[in-house]
Amino acid sequence: MDPHVEDRLADLTLGLLSDVERVAIHSHTEHCSRCLAELTRMEETVSALADGLVPEPPPSALRERLLAEAFGKRRFAPFTDRVARLFDLTPADAASALEAIVEPSAWRTSPLPGLLFAKVATGPRVPAGMSCFIAGEPGVRFPDHRHRGTEVVLVMQGAFREAQGRIACAGDELRMLASSEHDFTIVGDEPCVCAYTIEGGFEIL
Repeated sequence: MDPHVEDRLADLTLGLLSDVERVAIHSHTEHCSRCLAELTRMEETVSALADGLVPEPPPSALRERLLAEAFGKRRFAPFTDRVARLFDLTPADAASALEAIVEPSAWRTSPLPGLLFAKVATGPRVPAGMSCFIAGEPGVRFPDHRHRGTEVVLVMQGAFREAQGRIACAGDELRMLASSEHDFTIVGDEPCVCAYTIEGGFEIL
């Protein structure tokens, strides 16, 4: 069994873990230089990304808008099978995960202005990295970044546009390979909601 906790560090950095989980991981990093170095790298990446984003409305306003405009009972049910494949879940577990994000308590604020994250438990075949649901307001821009591993984004609502002009809308699934680069801006008049996973994180360019 791998004694390290690198597969949990992305969730820790984004505030997706419980108090008990956070304490356990911080306790581990006090005695593990390898995991401490990886945690430091991830925190610096998130900080750099946050510095590059244009300030957006307060998270509370985003949460209210998500509830008012984005959510309804079983709104994301049509994506059940695709979310199951992305996160290596059974259809039943994927359906439960999609129903859970209807609740305000499922969403967490993040270090990234204008974004909310919802934690999701993944199956064993999902590589270590970051896996979650992400919601963002129109106008939020991610600066240019390079992927350390494969990134997959399944758009379930709204749209975003890459600098090269490609637009991803609800139903589109984008797969970016390791060492690929892009930046994008959420467009349209409604929040963008995505299922997201990346292996190994990314670095700001």
